[in-house]
Amino acid sequence: MAILQKLKIQTVTMAATIGVALLALGGGGLALQIIGRIGDSLAYSADNTVPSLAVLGDIAQGAARSRQLMAAHILETTPEGTRRLDAQLVESMHETDAKFASYQALLSDETERAMFAQLLGDWQSWKQAAEPTRQASLSIQTERATSLFNTRLRPLGEVLDQHMAKEFRYNVDIGKRAGLEGKEIVASATWRIGMALGIIAIVSLAIVAIIRNRLSGPLSRLTDAMREMAGGNLDRAVPGRELTDEIGDIARALDAIKAGVEARTRQQAEEQTRIQGAMVDSLASGLGALKSGKLDCAITTAFPADYERLRVDFNDTVDTLATLMREVASASESVSTGSAEIASAANDLSNRTSSQAAALEESAAAVRELREAVTDTAQTAGKARQTARDTEGQAISSGDIMQQAVGAMEKIADSSRRMQEIVTLIDGIAFQTNLLALNAGVEAARAGEAGKGFAVVATEVRALAQRSAESAREIAGIIKTSGAEVGNGVEMMNATKSALEQIVASTATLAQMIDTIAQSAEDQASAIRQVDQVVGQMDTTTQQNAALVEESTAASRALANEAGRLGKMVARFTGGGTGGATGFAAARQTPPQRAAARAPARRLAAVGGGGSAAADDWSEF
Repeated sequence: MAILQKLKIQTVTMAATIGVALLALGGGGLALQIIGRIGDSLAYSADNTVPSLAVLGDIAQGAARSRQLMAAHILETTPEGTRRLDAQLVESMHETDAKFASYQALLSDETERAMFAQLLGDWQSWKQAAEPTRQASLSIQTERATSLFNTRLRPLGEVLDQHMAKEFRYNVDIGKRAGLEGKEIVASATWRIGMALGIIAIVSLAIVAIIRNRLSGPLSRLTDAMREMAGGNLDRAVPGRELTDEIGDIARALDAIKAGVEARTRQQAEEQTRIQGAMVDSLASGLGALKSGKLDCAITTAFPADYERLRVDFNDTVDTLATLMREVASASESVSTGSAEIASAANDLSNRTSSQAAALEESAAAVRELREAVTDTAQTAGKARQTARDTEGQAISSGDIMQQAVGAMEKIADSSRRMQEIVTLIDGIAFQTNLLALNAGVEAARAGEAGKGFAVVATEVRALAQRSAESAREIAGIIKTSGAEVGNGVEMMNATKSALEQIVASTATLAQMIDTIAQSAEDQASAIRQVDQVVGQMDTTTQQNAALVEESTAASRALANEAGRLGKMVARFTGGGTGGATGFAAARQTPPQRAAARAPARRLAAVGGGGSAAADDWSEF
């Protein structure tokens, strides 16, 4: 660190830049090496492993197709089909041979070469065994061809499949090993790149810490010191003056500037203090004279240019104050005279207001009596209206009862008519019974001795029928008489009903007239109440006017007294042309005026039910 403190800032920054560049180059070289290894692994898989599996698939497919075509060749029964299948079989075997030839360029090691040689031998053996079978099938020797296929070609085909599967597994294992190697390369690369990044980060942080300690810290402290000195704190020490680099040069230059500013500021402050002391003495002298009442205390000594405005304003203020004192003295005398005249006028107004208040009191009493009389009349009319309505209701109820009685009498008349019909029926039955009894007597006489008992019964029945007929005639007479009496009662009820209806109509007319009278009485009472309220408000206003006049009188007297006090205060000032103000203290005082009579106003405060304004606050006067 001691060595770094002695180096220049340019040297430190150059060294830090070169160090970071070297670290970046080292990390980039490591990354390129790892990427190259991963590319080699992927290239081998793409150029060898994957094509090998593809060609092996084509070989297995071609061999299987050749075996299928051979089986179809044997099973075909027509010469044309046999020849067509034979051409396809020959073509398939040639294509398979070409695939075997192309696979030789993809062999990876000696083990695979040995396995491929064995697989190729199996294919050649199958082809050699297939030739006599094909010839037998072309000669239409189906049984021989079938026998050769089952005894020679099928076992050779199974061996070919086994070796083909073994070749596939070997290439798959190669691909898996390549994948594992790629994973190991990636894992190793991740670890190595992580370590490299960690080293780069640590070294970078160390470089940043060194640069911060070497550059940022001193510059920050120097900046804070410059900010405080710009704010006026020149007592702060300048940090970094002991450094030998560019920051130290700046700190020492700033310290020299600080010393020059302090010297110049000290000199200016001393000169400013001297000038301000002289100005304060002049202002103190002028203000002291002004305090003692002297208005000829203008400052004649000139102030510096920056403060000359203060001296001019002070002198103008003294002149303005002298002028105001003269105007105040004149105004005080005028106010005193005016207040005396106001007091006199207010006294006259108070007397007239008291007389008006007494007259309004009498008017309010008369209106109140009239209001009470009209109110009683309205109440009586209301009671009469209610009585008429009750009478009308009772008459209507009586009419309803009478209507019900008429209905009952009519029902009784109907019952009488039905009873008369029943009696007539009974009379007819008695007549028929008499005839039957007479006929029975005649028949009993014809019967002789045997009909004597029956004749006796017939005689009794005839006598009973005659008595029933007589009773029925008597009942009919009674019912007829009752019907006539009921008819008379119904006529009387109808006459009574008509009379009640006339009474109800008259009562309704009377109730309507009483309603009109009651409404008129209420309207008159309402109008009188309004008149009473207006009179009460006028009474209250008059009382308030009286109070206002009294307050005005008191205010005018107070104003005169204050004018006298103001004249005495103005008389304290001398000089500046205010010599005439001294005589104002002897100005006449306004004699106290007779107070207006307050008793009527207090008494009238209770007059008028609608005078709610009597509670208004007049304290502002």
